Amino acid sequence: MNEITYRCRLFIRRIANLLNRMMISFISFIIFLSLYEALSRLNVINRLLLSCPSEIFSTLFDKSFLANIAPHILASLFRIATAYLIGVFLGFCIGLLMGISRIINDVFKPFLLFQYIAPTALFPAMILLFGIGETSKILILAYSIFFPVLISTREGVKNVSKETIDAFKIMGASRLMIVKEIIIPAALPYVFVGMYISLIPAFVVLISAEMLGATNGLGYMILRYQRTFHVAQMFACIFLVMLMATFFAAIIRIFQKKYMHWMQR
Repeated sequence: MNEITYRCRLFIRRIANLLNRMMISFISFIIFLSLYEALSRLNVINRLLLSCPSEIFSTLFDKSFLANIAPHILASLFRIATAYLIGVFLGFCIGLLMGISRIINDVFKPFLLFQYIAPTALFPAMILLFGIGETSKILILAYSIFFPVLISTREGVKNVSKETIDAFKIMGASRLMIVKEIIIPAALPYVFVGMYISLIPAFVVLISAEMLGATNGLGYMILRYQRTFHVAQMFACIFLVMLMATFFAAIIRIFQKKYMHWMQR
């Protein structure tokens, strides 16, 4: 009974601490929005160039705006989700092989120099090779995701204790079992780090690609609203990009917590 009481108190204390942190963040954000709104209303900030928060939020809840922007949100979601799956899968697989095999590492190591090429610099070449359709955009997005995941995975595999692997070999574990039971679980936290790191450049590339060569997507609409001087709609689209990136970060966080919970058990 004492243990149950202790666990309940510990749980309540954790919830209270979490709520306190959330409240502090919420209050600071509200103060920022209030100051921004007040400065806009007092004409300290030019509302023709920087829409006030009330105008942006009213635009976000406008039915005609939402009906117009919905297909573009779906287009951006499709591109980033498809590219993320491709980039993470290839980065994980090749990074795992490079970490396990010295020969494979030596074969692929020279190609790591490509990580220093900005993805947007390759976009004209991608258009020449694959046209202005979805393939070029998805490939350039996958390219921006691929290298952070690959390098993080390789480092995770290399950091596996050699003593642990030797102990499993002595117990008669096969190479496949060592990879499955030891190397992959040890490398997964590094994979999550790579996924987090690749998130921001992926969205930068997404918006840039949609501005440069697309007829739909949030990047295309941001540029379109800027050119037609619909400032509130432009900032509403920027806010939607932030929400989309936050959504992807939350998904990664959910999988990470699930994995860490499984690892602790």
